[in-house]
Amino acid sequence: IQPYVDATAKCSDMTADICSYLLSRVAMKPSSPGHVFLNSSDALCAPWLSSLGEFAGRFYKKHYYTDLLGLLTVVINRMGGATDMKLAAASDMPQEYKGESLIRIVFESILEHMGGVLTVSDYTAEQLVCLAG
Repeated sequence: IQPYVDATAKCSDMTADICSYLLSRVAMKPSSPGHVFLNSSDALCAPWLSSLGEFAGRFYKKHYYTDLLGLLTVVINRMGGATDMKLAAASDMPQEYKGESLIRIVFESILEHMGGVLTVSDYTAEQLVCLAG
């Protein structure tokens, strides 16, 4: 994914804004049989979802001046079920979202790649003691 992000280095500010808009539109697509978040065969997250998150995180790190609000609004509304219906109606977001928690992978990837924050949830007790000092 990094070579694709590096290819955007020569893009103008307008092109980066358009790419940001397209990332928001992809994240806004509702779940459908061809566009699932969870693979039914192995119960793992779909590869496209983690790739979208990694690309978005690396893209926004390289293009820090690009507006992140659109993508964050979509991701937060999908995680929370779009509780603010005025905001959902204003942003053309479909009303059928019921809190899709797997979209949080995009949010975690943005934090991880853009902010340098790693999310590790499988530390053993011994590893936690060692990290605590």
